[in-house]
Amino acid sequence: MKNKNLTKLTGLIGLIGLITALVVSSMSLHAQNQKQMSLDDYTLQIEGTSNLHDWEMDVTEISGYTRTMFNSPTLAGIEDAEITVNVKGIKSDKNLMDKKTYNALKADDYSEITYEVQGVDDLKTSGSQFSGTAFGDLTIAGETKHVLIPFEGKVNNGGEGLTVTGEYALDMTEYNVEPPKAMMGSIKTGEEVKLKYEFKFR
Repeated sequence: MKNKNLTKLTGLIGLIGLITALVVSSMSLHAQNQKQMSLDDYTLQIEGTSNLHDWEMDVTEISGYTRTMFNSPTLAGIEDAEITVNVKGIKSDKNLMDKKTYNALKADDYSEITYEVQGVDDLKTSGSQFSGTAFGDLTIAGETKHVLIPFEGKVNNGGEGLTVTGEYALDMTEYNVEPPKAMMGSIKTGEEVKLKYEFKFR
């Protein structure tokens, strides 16, 4: 009787051990981790038009993070992410244009532009390469819109880092931002701007 009970107990312990091993293995295959944006190795450019010439500005102050799932070296999922831009860190080579931009974006009242990623649609992976569409809330000048932003990228160093790139066009008037004007209104910028980005997380 004792031998039967011992056999059952041994079997139960073995089953628990197997279940534990499977759970740990699954967790290691899809380990979640948070990565911070590299603040010394990124680009975020804003491109626009005017009735005189095209223009470009660079974002010089930014921060962000992403929480991801990996099945090394493949990206298994993106849980969320957040990008924050300091409005007065948007720079051109002309002081007047900078001031007009800050006024249009109401920088004194709303010092930051944020994009809070809530998830990803259509994530496609091939080895270390990936692509998809992020969805979340973009807040500019105090106005928030739910937007979809496409991206592509690659996993670096077996999951130690990510490089994410893409482009996104938006209409400034949807955020109650009046396109800047200069020279008594004779120079007018277009309503649409294009964002081009390359972010690195590690």
